[in-house]
Amino acid sequence: MTDSADRIIDDHRFIRQQLQKLESATRSDEAAELLAELSPIMSEHFKAEEEPDTGLYAIVGEAGPQHNRAIDALFAEHRDLESAVAELQTLLGERADHPLGPLGNKVKDFVSQLRQHEANETELLSVAANDDMGAAD
Repeated sequence: MTDSADRIIDDHRFIRQQLQKLESATRSDEAAELLAELSPIMSEHFKAEEEPDTGLYAIVGEAGPQHNRAIDALFAEHRDLESAVAELQTLLGERADHPLGPLGNKVKDFVSQLRQHEANETELLSVAANDDMGAAD
């Protein structure tokens, strides 16, 4: 794997750790603080993945253009995930220092969505690495 792919995988590990903490949050202020930490990390991570010379197109595209549609879908999800974080931050800010209550379900939905997204990216990197290795044989 390339340095860029390794960096993306490392980011995914860190994001998963943050999501585990977020999933355990019981108060709105706690969840808001965790989202405030996660949001810029996500944005930088997404920006790195979308970088033409070192991002997913550069890493996965080397294995073949058949992955381009999947990459496009993942990039579209980036916008959706950033919007979801912004919405959650607004909702949590309105309920500062309260139990999460019904917002807990929205937080859990976001955690599930981001986990699935990161898993799909990791799978794509793995498939591309295998495709690339198979082509080298």
